[in-house]
Parts: sequence; C-alpha cells; structure tokens
Amino acid sequence: MKQEALFLKQLDQFFAEDNYNYANQPDLQVPGLYNASSQPWKSQKLFRNILLDTVVQTYFNENAFGI
Repeated sequence: MKQEALFLKQLDQFFAEDNYNYANQPDLQVPGLYNASSQPWKSQKLFRNILLDTVVQTYFNENAFGI
C-alpha cells in the first residue's frame, strides 16, 4: 500500500473510532495532519466542527471555566 494511502487510512480510522480527545494535549495537532496529505479539506472540516463544539467553547476561552 502506498505510504500516503496508509497514512490516510490510519488517520481516518483514528477519527472514525472516536479516538480524538481535544482535552488531551498530544491530540491537539492531529486534525491538522490532513494538511500534509492530498486531503486538506478534512482538516478544515474537523477544525470547524471542533470550534463549534459547545464543550470547546466553554473550556477553551477566557471565561471562568476557561484556561
């Protein structure tokens, strides 16, 4: 299997199995990994969904709950 195809398969599987956890610092860069492939639109979609998530909006800002 071609290296990029394997990379994309594993990355797709990571998100399909709901392994992404934005509260876990090492995971923060994972949605951007699609930018290093021939499918950068997947990064854009993931980042948009993350930014619209109400949990992210509550805990990743400058309110009393934020960091």
